[in-house]
Order: sequence, then structure tokens, then C-alpha cells
Amino acid sequence: MAKRPLKKSNPANDLTSQINRDLNAFVSLVLEDLATDEKDGGASPVDTGFFASSWRAATKTVNTVDRREDHEPWASIYKSRDSAGNQRVHTTGKVGVDAVIKPRFPDQPQFKINQKVFIGNTTEYAIYALEERGIAAYIQGRMGELIRSTFTDKQPNIRVASTTGRGGLGFFGGKTYVSYESIL
Repeated sequence: MAKRPLKKSNPANDLTSQINRDLNAFVSLVLEDLATDEKDGGASPVDTGFFASSWRAATKTVNTVDRREDHEPWASIYKSRDSAGNQRVHTTGKVGVDAVIKPRFPDQPQFKINQKVFIGNTTEYAIYALEERGIAAYIQGRMGELIRSTFTDKQPNIRVASTTGRGGLGFFGGKTYVSYESIL
């Protein structure tokens, strides 16, 4: 019987590679859900489609600086509405323009398990849109399901900011803090 050389294997590297693949798949799935109208099974409220189109993942916090009025086609859609938010009827008799969801940041970086990953929205009004029930329901429900189904070997410890408060005693006395809840 001929001897065959054993292949060198590195289980730690293999596991790390698998977890990194799982993490990037998870981020892609979350961004896809967030870029989908909540009426269609996604998480985002949709008026013009700019909010749903403006999700991004990064290794730093996502800045909320983008104005809908500065980006087409959403600027035109927004201008086609009256002050009550209803679509105007144009002189041609055609009703205003429908919402457009087109992810503005399709090329996301590849993340590694030892990096912090921030998923946020770049719109200047994100803080108000995030109050919609669809986003909260998504974070509390579907996101946990995605974690369990995506991570095959080791599930990450993912926590989401849930409440803020003011400390009363000790180190946090008089300081504002954010409390995080584990998704799983």
C-alpha cells in the first residue's frame, strides 16, 4: 500500500474563513432587506425611495448627511408632491412619479469577524425614518432569524442599541448612556 502525504490543514483558518463568509453573506442579506419596501416584505418605509436606497455597511459609523433634494431621481419625485405629501397631477394629466428604490452603495467592503460592522442610513432624516415600526420589527425579529440561518458554525454576539438613559450612581452618575440588547 502506497503512502499518501497528508494535506496540511489549519482548522482555525478554515473556521475563520467560514465565519468571514457568513458575516459578509449576513451583511448582504440585511442590506437587501433594508432596501426593500416594508409593504413588499422588507423593512424600510418608502415615500420617494431615497431612504430605502441609502443603506450602507462600513467599519465606521455611517454619517447621515445626504439630502433627498440633491440626488436624482428622488429630487424630482419629491418635487412632484404637494405640501401634504400627495402626488400632484401634472399639466399633462399624468399623476406624480412613483417611488424608486435603487441601492446607492452596491459595492460594500468585505468584512472580517474581528471588525466592527456598522449598518446605517445616509439620509439626513434617517433618525426620523428609523422611528417607523417596520425597522424596529425587522431588528427585533427577522434579523435574529437571519443570524441563525446564515452563521453555520459560530453565531456572533450581535447587540443593537435599544434605549438611552441617564446614570444615577457610580461611574455612570449623571452621564447619558445607550443600552444594548442582544438579538439572540
